[in-house]
Amino acid sequence: MQKLSNSALKLTIGRRQALTAGSLLLTFPQLATAVTVQDQLQGDPVYIGHAIVTGTDNRDRPRGLALCLGEVLIKASGDPNILKAPGFPAMRQQAAAMVIAIAYHDRMSALPKHDEQGTRDRPFDLTALFDQEKIAAALKRLGSSIWTGRRPTVFLTTDVHAYSGSFILLAGPTTGYDQQPLMRAALADAAIRTALPVELPSSPAAAAPPGTFPVKGSMIWSDAALGWIANWQSIFHGRVIKWSDRGESFDQSYENALLGALGILSGHHPPQPLPL
Repeated sequence: MQKLSNSALKLTIGRRQALTAGSLLLTFPQLATAVTVQDQLQGDPVYIGHAIVTGTDNRDRPRGLALCLGEVLIKASGDPNILKAPGFPAMRQQAAAMVIAIAYHDRMSALPKHDEQGTRDRPFDLTALFDQEKIAAALKRLGSSIWTGRRPTVFLTTDVHAYSGSFILLAGPTTGYDQQPLMRAALADAAIRTALPVELPSSPAAAAPPGTFPVKGSMIWSDAALGWIANWQSIFHGRVIKWSDRGESFDQSYENALLGALGILSGHHPPQPLPL
């Protein structure tokens, strides 16, 4: 995290991309060849996708690469609804053909191996770098194209109403097990998955800094909905645009907030809302 001013703290893109102990990089097409790396999987963050998989062999890799491809298609096009295109279900089966390199990071690398979970069924973060020309061709087949517009920082203000009380999510640490640090960590992950930097206010009265894209919203926990009810809005070229979701985790709600911003900025639409 990088301090920008007294009024906000920025959640930077790339938090997951560092390769440390417990990491493995494989290059395509020689997937059986491991390459020792000490720094990062290099590439434009727009063309890097992320997924959680089981093991590092080919059993769960196709599913993981399909998830990575979906993330990259959304980021590259700016269209949060691109995965609803009729051609995507068949395309996701061909994800591996568009990949340059993949990296695995052991999510339990800091823990000693134990029982079966410590061997073949260990969970890994899968990171995949995609070929830019192949992604452009894939988007063309889906009736879309690469979005080359500016990606401003999203200044996000959220009124949260939870069992523990009501608060505005402010800038602060992303480590810890209290609700607010967990929400900041979820938002940092969403920034990676949308390739949009995010700022949070440092006080309830903090105004959006010049040049940022303000998004305001509320998140209310609902037992009836079995999750959070989130409502978001922004003003773009004088027009108020609203979107929402219901019954989601706060991770998904924050991702939907940024997907909405991505869709508006790129000239598409926010994620299609679920019926309320």
